[in-house]
Amino acid sequence: ASAAARRSRGGHRLYYQKGRALPRPPAPARGRTAPGHDVVPWATALGIAERVTTPDCRVALVKDGDHRLSRPQDVALLLETVHSLW
Repeated sequence: ASAAARRSRGGHRLYYQKGRALPRPPAPARGRTAPGHDVVPWATALGIAERVTTPDCRVALVKDGDHRLSRPQDVALLLETVHSLW
């Protein structure tokens, strides 16, 4: 996959091609990001959301969040999101 960019974070690999549509996931797609995220820029999350072909895709920007989004209010947002999908 020479045309594909490959990145590895925490043992997970993400393959993508810039400007190409991503496969339609079998379920709704949800993302959380923060301007203070120093590993993956928030614009990357928006770029992925633009290319995912599922009609049910949402990205939440946690303005005062950091890389881990692990504060109690961040975890509550994650749990609320997961609960809304059930």
